[in-house]
Amino acid sequence: MQIGEWVHVKGCGRSLTFQIFAFTRNRKGKKLAILKNNEYTEYEFRFVPVEQLEAF
Repeated sequence: MQIGEWVHVKGCGRSLTFQIFAFTRNRKGKKLAILKNNEYTEYEFRFVPVEQLEAF
């Protein structure tokens, strides 16, 4: 997965699509993706583990 790709979050229950904004790591060293939601006028950022993402 790369920055700018559109993804779904597995197990979210809703079929929202997010765009990958950036990558980071938490204190334990786990890789997280910073996702932004473009469906609203203001951006909402979410930090999600990369394992929970699926590209479409």
